[in-house]
Amino acid sequence: MSNAVAFAPGHISGFFQPIYEPSDILRTGSRGAGFSVCLGATSSVSLQDADDQRIVTFLNGSIIESMLIDTCIRSLIGDRKLMVTCNIHLDLPISQGFGMSAASALSTAYALAYCLHLPFDDAVKAAHTAEVTLKTGLGDVIGSYKGGFEIRERPGIPPDGEIHTIYQDQDIVLCVVDTAIITKDVLSDTKKRRSIDRYGGECTDALLKDFSVGEFFRLSELFARKTGLASDRVLEVIGAVKKISPASMCMLGGSIFALGNTRDLVETLDHFGQVFVTKVDMHGVRILSTRS
Repeated sequence: MSNAVAFAPGHISGFFQPIYEPSDILRTGSRGAGFSVCLGATSSVSLQDADDQRIVTFLNGSIIESMLIDTCIRSLIGDRKLMVTCNIHLDLPISQGFGMSAASALSTAYALAYCLHLPFDDAVKAAHTAEVTLKTGLGDVIGSYKGGFEIRERPGIPPDGEIHTIYQDQDIVLCVVDTAIITKDVLSDTKKRRSIDRYGGECTDALLKDFSVGEFFRLSELFARKTGLASDRVLEVIGAVKKISPASMCMLGGSIFALGNTRDLVETLDHFGQVFVTKVDMHGVRILSTRS
């Protein structure tokens, strides 16, 4: 029996432009920009020899059926006869724009790759492929892998994908203010995708000319408003927070992120919803512990 524990940071996109390459899933993803946070997903994976393949997944202590995790695991174990037990703990809510599906898949794949003595590049590819195929995300895996603030200039996994990163240690305040958004529903909506494609591309091009945290916040709010993705509630909270600090919407979720005086932000946002205080994660995905 072997066991490994891995952590993948949550990832928040400020804006994105979906790019689909039907002939090459590793070049499919998104252009855009975002950042990783120190709250994320911790996955403990254990392997045992078995008479056939069996995958057992727990999420925050409860057994679940997850197509995303199953797809990710099976792509790495191939035809090996193994029992894979995966215990995932999430620090943040799902479907609120915190990249928890990507962090779950990536931390699981990383721990599993260690147990199987596979290159970690295989883990990143497995998590990205599962996310894109199942439409649970487009750029969160590579962002969570790298850490920091990033611009994804070209979609997909390096070397095809191209990503630029700023490692800037800052406090981030998150707040869940509205109902969850199902990423698959948005990515499957042709009308919404046209608007996202236009403004996501424009915002990415603009940030490439001035890659700064301040410009990232400005363009993120612009994207949320122009695409119509932000609900009235989200816009109300952004308006209230902007009186003291930059803020915008987490893509895709009924949540916002803000940067500034942490104490003032917490006092303001506490009236609107569940608040999380964290930092920008500057390390990306990593192995925490192992046991053979």
